[in-house]
Amino acid sequence: MGSHTVSSNKKTCITCNLELDISLFYKRKDRGKVSYRNDCKICKLEKDKRRYENNKEYVISRNSKWAKENPQKRREIENRYERKKYAERATKKAAKRANCRVFLTNKLFKSQIESIYKRAKELSAISGQCFHVDHIEPICGPNSCGLHVPWNLQIVTKEYNLKKSNKL
Repeated sequence: MGSHTVSSNKKTCITCNLELDISLFYKRKDRGKVSYRNDCKICKLEKDKRRYENNKEYVISRNSKWAKENPQKRREIENRYERKKYAERATKKAAKRANCRVFLTNKLFKSQIESIYKRAKELSAISGQCFHVDHIEPICGPNSCGLHVPWNLQIVTKEYNLKKSNKL
């Protein structure tokens, strides 16, 4: 049956002649039964990339023409893509925040934190300069995950805190 064989979840790619796991082949969509393409995913992507590079102007003009002829469909596709991107960002953000949360039940910690914020307010009133309470290690920084605990707080000037942002 030619150079491609199927044996226990393995198939040989007709382009690179490597025997690979069946999961590395795209399923055929034009047949009733389950079947797989004869070229592996990597070879197919390379072939598609070459075809695009050789016909770039044609592909762009065809896509532009389709977009002009189907504005409603184009908007639906764009909206679906944007919703998917937004959902992914929200999920990542929520997961990051969940990892950073600490639920303080200790009344001593709460009173210490409140006194730090109170002291910052007093310093602002006395000096006329604005002071902020800053997390030494940011709660949700790009490379860190600090805690909202007394030993991670410091009183700093507004300018310094805004310059520092959520960096160490």
